[in-house]
Amino acid sequence: MQAIPPIHHKFGRNATVALRVYLNEENSTHAVRLSNESGVVLGENNSLSFLVDFLVTNETVKDQVAISLDVKGDGTVNISCENFKVDVQVTKSMVRDVEVRNNNLGEFFLDYKGLLNAALGVAVNDFNTQYRKGIDLTKVIKALSFASGMLMHTVITPFQVDGYLYAGFSWLSDM
Repeated sequence: MQAIPPIHHKFGRNATVALRVYLNEENSTHAVRLSNESGVVLGENNSLSFLVDFLVTNETVKDQVAISLDVKGDGTVNISCENFKVDVQVTKSMVRDVEVRNNNLGEFFLDYKGLLNAALGVAVNDFNTQYRKGIDLTKVIKALSFASGMLMHTVITPFQVDGYLYAGFSWLSDM
């Protein structure tokens, strides 16, 4: 709320803000590309668009849209899975353009692009830090522990053939 002072002025000190983020399907054509050099490429040439609603709740309103933004951006994610362990790191993320779609706060100027890039940078850093050792799917999905004993040397990666997700494994009887 401190990042957008007009919310504080219009809705009061006790107001809380939640974000609703969803894919803008009409403006997100060809939003994902698999690259054997970069990994998963998201939003090349402004092809990835999200709608972001700032929802305010206070003593008199619940989930009222204060402002809605159409956010275009891109990013790159290195993601691979070996032996049911997913290694994922966001290597690039950038908000390229922001358009105000609905403004219920009145006239004011705010650098939404700068604000969202700063927030995205913090979120990406937190994500990369939290998952720096990967995600062991056998601990998340217990049934995979059993499968991992039969499917060995599993690999899923975009880093083999450009434009494709490569997957392979060895079966228990192959050993």
